[in-house]
Amino acid sequence: VVGAEAEVITPIPADSVGEIALNARGSRITYPAHSATGLPIARGTPVVVVRLLSNAAWVKPVGQWQARPG
Repeated sequence: VVGAEAEVITPIPADSVGEIALNARGSRITYPAHSATGLPIARGTPVVVVRLLSNAAWVKPVGQWQARPG
């Protein structure tokens, strides 16, 4: 799931939890989501999952994501 593109379906406040949806293996999956940047993310924003922990995702808007060397 890390690296997957998703869509914000419930706005993500700067200091709280929203929700994202993504397609994986032909199914639509939703996760509680936090902003990895600490900034709010609006509903409908395309995001990339940068971390998954305890069934919650940390995401960044698509244009702000960069892969880290391994």
